[in-house]
Amino acid sequence: MLFRSPRTSCLLAFTLFPLLPLCLLKNLSALSNTSTFALIAVIYTAFVMVLRALDGSYVAGGLYFADVPKALAPDVPTNHLYGVGMQSLSLVNGMAIAFLSHYNGCKYYRELERHTPNRLLRCTATSMGISVVLYMITMTAGFHTFGMNCDAVILANYSRNDWLVNMARLGIGLSIIVSFPLMFSGLREAAIALLKRSSENESDWDMILRQDVLSMCLLVLITILALVMTDTG
Repeated sequence: MLFRSPRTSCLLAFTLFPLLPLCLLKNLSALSNTSTFALIAVIYTAFVMVLRALDGSYVAGGLYFADVPKALAPDVPTNHLYGVGMQSLSLVNGMAIAFLSHYNGCKYYRELERHTPNRLLRCTATSMGISVVLYMITMTAGFHTFGMNCDAVILANYSRNDWLVNMARLGIGLSIIVSFPLMFSGLREAAIALLKRSSENESDWDMILRQDVLSMCLLVLITILALVMTDTG
């Protein structure tokens, strides 16, 4: 039954295309256009979340309130938004993951046009600053809309009849797909470095064919894990 589900079919299809050809790329600059699309999709999602937080569509009696499952129904406390406690540690962990990009740091520097340490610092500060603003906007908007019942994947809270949110779901889904090779590149380089240490002839792992075979094996392993693990939270 596992291989008959729509979820499995989508995972297998996306693994073959576009993930496989994208993960075989060795130069991250080739992903500049897809990364731009991912950024636009995230900005659009933030805009929709703010709009729904302000227009009352999900408050009691709102247009989409009845569409939300009871377990995800809005439960917004009045004195909790800026509270700090032990549960805040989960936010610290989330932030640590959200800004985890050091595994590609050297690669970003090598491929940055007219690269200098100061130029890399400016680009990094700009991108991290944009990320901070987007995180703050989406977290605040999501909490103002659904409060204590925010799902780990916040777009799961919204109605399936909300076409603005459905467009955001599509955009975020595509942005994850096109951003995947950025993280995969770090995994491949780490795996190659490990294999070089345990190999008698390190230069063997500089061969493009070997790297491509390794990339395919890693991608197959990740896809198998995705088929088995269904809870992204």
